[in-house]
Amino acid sequence: MSKTKPVHEIRHYFSPKDPFELFTKWYNEAEKTEVILNAETMVLATATKDGKPSVRYMLMKSYNKEGFTFYTNYNSRKGQEIIVIEGQIVKNDAKVSEDYFHSRPKSNQLTALISNQGEVIEDIEDLVKKKDDLRQEYLDEHAVIPKPDHWGGYVVKPDSYEFFCGHQDRLNERIKFRRPFADEIPDEKLVHTGEDGWIYQYLSP
Repeated sequence: MSKTKPVHEIRHYFSPKDPFELFTKWYNEAEKTEVILNAETMVLATATKDGKPSVRYMLMKSYNKEGFTFYTNYNSRKGQEIIVIEGQIVKNDAKVSEDYFHSRPKSNQLTALISNQGEVIEDIEDLVKKKDDLRQEYLDEHAVIPKPDHWGGYVVKPDSYEFFCGHQDRLNERIKFRRPFADEIPDEKLVHTGEDGWIYQYLSP
C-alpha cells in the first residue's frame, strides 16, 4: 500500500508499529477519499510451477488479523497457482464461503454455477443459454441456489507487510514488517521491535 505525504509527516504516518493496525488506518482513509473509487481492489500475483508469473485484480471482501479474504473459482488459474505465493494461503471455512455466496445477487450466483472461469469456450451464447435455463429452474424467489464446489474463498495469511510513502523528489520511504526469525533479537538500529510480535525495518527507496 502506498501514499504520498510531505516529509515531516512521514514517521508519524508509519505509526502504529503493528502492520494490521497501520493497514486498517490507511484503508479507512482510502475509503473516505473520493478519488479512490474501489479501496478494496487488490492485486494478486501468482506463478506457475515453471516460474511464469500472472497478475490480476481482485476485490478484497474482508480482512482481520488472520488474513485477507477474496472469493474465486477454485479451478481458475489464480486458484490453481495460489499455492506458490510466498506466505500462507488457505481456503476459507466452507460455512463462511457458503454464507457469502448466498449473500450475492441471484444472477451472480447463477453465473458462478455455470462458469469454469478461464476455460476456453466455444461461444458465450452457450453460457447465456445455460444461465437462462437455470434462471427458470430457480425462478421461485425462495429457491436456494447451491454453491458449486469449485467456488469459494481464500484467506491470505501474510508473513510480511510493506508500506510506502512517496515524495516528489523521489526520496521515498518504505517500511517492512515481518515476523522475527528464531532467536532473533532486534538491534533497534536496523531491526526494530514492533507491536503484536512484529518487527520492522526501514528500506531504501
